[in-house]
Amino acid sequence: MPDDDDIVSIVNRSTTVNLNVAQRYLNGEGFHYYDFKIYFQAFKKLPNIQKYYHFYFTSQYPGVIFYKDSLEDNYKTFTIRSFSFDSNILPPTINTKPLSIKRQEELYKEIVPYVDLPFHNITCPKPEELKTS
Repeated sequence: MPDDDDIVSIVNRSTTVNLNVAQRYLNGEGFHYYDFKIYFQAFKKLPNIQKYYHFYFTSQYPGVIFYKDSLEDNYKTFTIRSFSFDSNILPPTINTKPLSIKRQEELYKEIVPYVDLPFHNITCPKPEELKTS
């Protein structure tokens, strides 16, 4: 399984003009993965959101989304939340668990041929079970 330094390296090298820069939790302690699905369950969904192309939010109207189909249209509003909201409260974290041996074997056997050689051990390392056989 890749360690945090590997993830930082992959993120930092993911664009040729350095647009992506990894931000580590607590200056390098690691990463926290947040459960945004639970976090946003209390928010209302904008119906047919896929058909709209223009959106904006403003601090003047917290909890309201402004949207329209095309540039020529007037903005419409939709309230996605009507309750008080503290943006400083983070969603719960997701505890990561290691991949099963079966999944590790699958990645090693099926996916590694499509990964550049320098990244084999980061992306699809040989499972410990296979190393001993």
